[in-house]
Amino acid sequence: MMTDPLAVVQEFYRAMAAGQIERVVALLSPDLQWEEAERFPYYGGLWKGPQAVVDNLFIPLARDWEGFSVTPHEFVCNDEHVVSFDLYNGKFRATGLSISAPFAHRWLVRGERLVH
Repeated sequence: MMTDPLAVVQEFYRAMAAGQIERVVALLSPDLQWEEAERFPYYGGLWKGPQAVVDNLFIPLARDWEGFSVTPHEFVCNDEHVVSFDLYNGKFRATGLSISAPFAHRWLVRGERLVH
């Protein structure tokens, strides 16, 4: 049983890396509010609930990218807030071009679920 916000975030990334989408979705709160960065290709404002993330992010990523991955490198924690410093990698199917782009995620964790 995870009650440590850092452990919840780390489990999210482990499940993503293993392709365990059911586990990933189980870590998302039913009341989830998810927002991608404005210039991110799949930005769509505020998404509410896990299914919106699946439909608007996970499905398009799987469709559009080959070998897309999110690799966390460092974490900063303060109570229920976790910031992860990560790296995106993958090859865009439409062009064959690869990316390797650093970024940060800001998480809010309540109990054993990601809520924002």
